[in-house]
Amino acid sequence: MSDHTLAISQLTIAAQNAEHNAPIIEAQGDLAQAELDRRVAAECHSAIDVLEHQEQQQ
Repeated sequence: MSDHTLAISQLTIAAQNAEHNAPIIEAQGDLAQAELDRRVAAECHSAIDVLEHQEQQQ
């Protein structure tokens, strides 16, 4: 397993967790944490895009 593959796997899990948790946390009334989870998910997806692009360049 390449370094990129491992990183992509870990980022995917982090994004999925954040996406799953955001609506639950929002329903509990913690809007700031829910927004943070959404930002974390978006940043993870951006990082995945960068890594996938780098992997294609090799």
